[in-house]
Amino acid sequence: MKKIAALSIGILMLGLLLPRRILPALAKIQGTVTVPASPVAEGKDYATQVLGDPWDMSEYSDISQYLNQSGEVDVVQNVGVNNGIFSATSSGDVSQGRNGWFFTVFPGYQTAIHTGRSGSKAPIDSGQYQCFYIAMKVDSPAANQFGPDQYRVFWFADDRLNGSGAPYGFTNGIPLYPEYNYDPPVPIWKLYSIDLPVQGYQQTAWTDQSQWQGFRIDPTINAGVNYAVDWVRLTDCSPRTVTVTFTPNAAISAVWLRPAGETRRIRIATDVTGSSGSYVLDVQGVQPGSYYVGFGDGRSCCTEESTGLLTINQTPVVTFRSPTFYSGEDFATTAGNAWDMSSPNDYSGIRCAQYGQGDGFLWFRTPPESQQPPECSGQATGAVSDPFVYLDVPQPIAPAEYRYLSFRFYDNNPWQFVPKGSIVRWVWTVQGDSGRPGYECHLVSQDMPFDVGSHIYTIDLWDAFEGSAEQWQGECTSLPKNWQNSSPVLAVRFDPNENITDHEFYNEIDWIRLTRPIVVQQGERYRISLDTFFPGDTFNVSLYYTSDPQNQPAQHSVVLYTPPAPPSPGPNDVYLPVVMNITDSFNVPGDLNYLWDTTSVFPGTYYICALTDDGLNQATFCSEAPVIVQ
Repeated sequence: MKKIAALSIGILMLGLLLPRRILPALAKIQGTVTVPASPVAEGKDYATQVLGDPWDMSEYSDISQYLNQSGEVDVVQNVGVNNGIFSATSSGDVSQGRNGWFFTVFPGYQTAIHTGRSGSKAPIDSGQYQCFYIAMKVDSPAANQFGPDQYRVFWFADDRLNGSGAPYGFTNGIPLYPEYNYDPPVPIWKLYSIDLPVQGYQQTAWTDQSQWQGFRIDPTINAGVNYAVDWVRLTDCSPRTVTVTFTPNAAISAVWLRPAGETRRIRIATDVTGSSGSYVLDVQGVQPGSYYVGFGDGRSCCTEESTGLLTINQTPVVTFRSPTFYSGEDFATTAGNAWDMSSPNDYSGIRCAQYGQGDGFLWFRTPPESQQPPECSGQATGAVSDPFVYLDVPQPIAPAEYRYLSFRFYDNNPWQFVPKGSIVRWVWTVQGDSGRPGYECHLVSQDMPFDVGSHIYTIDLWDAFEGSAEQWQGECTSLPKNWQNSSPVLAVRFDPNENITDHEFYNEIDWIRLTRPIVVQQGERYRISLDTFFPGDTFNVSLYYTSDPQNQPAQHSVVLYTPPAPPSPGPNDVYLPVVMNITDSFNVPGDLNYLWDTTSVFPGTYYICALTDDGLNQATFCSEAPVIVQ
């Protein structure tokens, strides 16, 4: 297999000289904190608004990409994501480049297809999102040769990261516990914030590039430091304020939040004037949820805490069920046997892996290369080095008609090992250029990296790079080396990994789909189907279709189909229920379903956009897949 380069970033931090000061003790008093009874709107956050998935540390995918430099360098240990908290331990110090860093946005891997939630597909607008927040507890040691413990953030323009002259930048080191100066700190939860255009930086300024495809967080500069993260937010800096009152007390200087049902308290701000008895709290950097509000000093909480909850509203988020890349007409379904991995009839010819039929999925156990038999380790004539499965192809595939390859795939590794095999490949076979029976050309796709956990991946086989062949074998000399221009495809093969690590890979294929672009005739009705991201969420939805989802998401209003009123019943009329002829399981309705009447739509290629509004927060989400109206 082709080895994908992994880039390391190790930048020496300079110690910070901080003045010493002694804080007065906070007297314990009783009092009453009052908070508004009504929810307050959350801030406009990049991960919520653009990715449709806040960095609330409820999923491993919030931090999983390129973790431990994709398995090439020991950067973090003891990694866990549990109960909405990401925790880990830094493996080395900053001079080694092993100081516990992680990405919330990763651009994608060089020389490989950018799959999944790559930053190249959803770059950060540096002119809009400029305020960074992280709720974090770092068990920092006393100051050492690097000075007091510090954190910083990095930003990257593309998949070259800090290599090959690529633009990138990073903040100067920011003290984690400046209140302790050089003394050993007592670790606490804090909400750290950075105004990215204002904060001191090195290399390239945040606003010198219009977009950034990568965002990395270095929580410490030291080795062996435990840290925990509750949430990360990147907002547009627009305040979301709420007034909280408390018993005046000159010793009070800080406000703290305690998530409902939890014992941890997070210090949010330290600019409270205790004698005032009132504080205007900006919650744009706080993750939506319900919190008790407490007041204390900069080191401890609380002299008093609210009995009522301050609720920060969650922006309503929707995901598209249709249109999607995989909701179009599917080859295997149309041919009579969907690749839904519900039966051994979906596949054949599996080699170089243990495998079995699960409940609606096909599982693989791929041993390390050192444990493979000779025919699977390149040591025998005609050997192959990767596991593979041939899919059932009862009739030739027309590649000029079927554009999107999508699959749901699971990997149980602790993190990615892309340079050592966390890669899927698609192999297609066509008639050889001599035309002689039995002489064929086998074309191998570009690398398709996969992440840990279960995810849906889509490859645009008509794209100049994604649809090109990296390798080929057989009678291929004069044939096109891409999917779209290939002659009818006689066979397809799915390679679930290229494991050259020292351990076993376990993977599952839930389904594979090869779909046409979605085409409707003008005047036909098309079903738009949405799922709510947060269960039980209620909100209004306005639908639009647009040829420019980035700049004009509300270009045209969707006209919904209104069925005619039924005629007045006669004495002998019998009304039967409407029957929807659904032959493809991917066309089942979602949480929210609408019929788009395309009668007045001018022929063209359009994306569907949904504006959600619950009265406090609004967001717009557009389909990745277009609908072609003819």
